[in-house]
Amino acid sequence: MGHNQTLVDNLLRILPYVQNEETDAMAKGMGMAEIRDRLAVLQNPVPVDKQIRRTLLKLDSVGSVGATRGKLWYRTIQRADFHIQNMNANMAMAMCALKQVADRHLPAVVLDDLETTFDSAWRYLETHRSQPTIGPAHDWARKILRIDGTHPTVLPTVPAEVYRQVSGALYYNRKLSFRNTPFGEKTPAERLYVMTPLAMVDRAGVLYMVAWGTRQPGKRF
Repeated sequence: MGHNQTLVDNLLRILPYVQNEETDAMAKGMGMAEIRDRLAVLQNPVPVDKQIRRTLLKLDSVGSVGATRGKLWYRTIQRADFHIQNMNANMAMAMCALKQVADRHLPAVVLDDLETTFDSAWRYLETHRSQPTIGPAHDWARKILRIDGTHPTVLPTVPAEVYRQVSGALYYNRKLSFRNTPFGEKTPAERLYVMTPLAMVDRAGVLYMVAWGTRQPGKRF
């Protein structure tokens, strides 16, 4: 799997949202130099301008204004604002519970926005744990436990970048190209799969991807 999905996620993360393109595009749009600087904070190496521009042009949710060299870019679809203005014990408890399963049930592009909210929720419970009405909410996480069926005690891990690529392709309805690494081997096999993810299944703590083989219609993986 390549790094293009990471680039897409990061571009959608840093580009400003413009609601009225006629009046606000020039004032709020972001130039290529600033895009490059902000990408440098999120990924390494930073793609060349040509690749960034080509990726931006493919995104339906991105608009632009101006000439080629001075073109300004922006988002035309607003990302959800996950910041909770009035945090309380119940909301903080719910956010902490969500965090326990979010990395297996939400795409990485959404998790990026939720990270601050998760941290705020835990800090809220930590700060107010001495209060009688909040102490039980703080201690709740230690009172519940998930036991994963008949699978091994140590579940197979999914690298963060693999999850980002798969969840991103599933979220945006994109194809994936990948190679499998046979059990006991350290290097991927030669065969290259090109498929469209249809679903992710969490079976007793083990993640599976259901995908459709584009080169062999009707074949699932």
